[in-house]
Amino acid sequence: MAEITKYYDSHKSRLVYVGTRSDETFWDNTWSSYGTEKLLNFREDPFTIFIIKKVEKYLNAGSRVLEGGCGCGDKVYALHSTGYDAYGIDYAKETIMKIKETVPDLKITHGDLRRLNFEDSFFDGYLSLGVIEHYYYGYGDIVKEIYRVLKRGGILFMTVPTMSLIRKFKATIGKYPQYAENEEMIKGFYQFALDPDEVLRNFQDKGFELLRLRNIDGFYGLNVEIDFFKPLFQFLHKKKTLPRGVLIRMFEYFGDIFANHLTFYIMRKE
Repeated sequence: MAEITKYYDSHKSRLVYVGTRSDETFWDNTWSSYGTEKLLNFREDPFTIFIIKKVEKYLNAGSRVLEGGCGCGDKVYALHSTGYDAYGIDYAKETIMKIKETVPDLKITHGDLRRLNFEDSFFDGYLSLGVIEHYYYGYGDIVKEIYRVLKRGGILFMTVPTMSLIRKFKATIGKYPQYAENEEMIKGFYQFALDPDEVLRNFQDKGFELLRLRNIDGFYGLNVEIDFFKPLFQFLHKKKTLPRGVLIRMFEYFGDIFANHLTFYIMRKE
């Protein structure tokens, strides 16, 4: 991946990540770098286990669940292996073909999240994990499709890079260069870090009710936003000891309070 620069868009109170275009080719290359390991070894990924536990809390086994933007398919495979009627869709065509070669019975398809090829009210649940922030011209069409394909009372599980307290503070004191839209910036656009309250309002306006909001990925947020912690975190990543695990959990806990990289939403279609 090319070097990413974070800019602050003061007009829309968000960070704009520029340097690598987030398109089909990029994601095919990204997921191919994992081979089949990430897909087949989903039980070793703490984030996947976290998501599955949340799904189990709100949806019974056998429920029909779609992951929009499923990437290498590990979450879909995890849901399938846990007893859910799991589906996945992504626009990275080569990645989808590789998944189908590896696990032929997975219901994975190539497609556009803004124009889903499913009937109205088809799903009990929908996963959107790190997706809507990659759409430069907005995610409104994705929200409409999520609402359309979910049953009444269906559950949306979503993560979005967020304007945490530390990012808001750094933006206020001018630690990010100001964003000025131009063709070069748009061409190199990777993602946004969005205002979590604005995201919530946009979904509520489209007919979703918030059930749970949680700050997560504070360890990563501390690492990328506060230079002081970087040498310590690099050291911790190299060590495989019990104190390492305790320290990481401690930093994760405090980081979630003010430096979370992601906001995790659980919402219900009204």
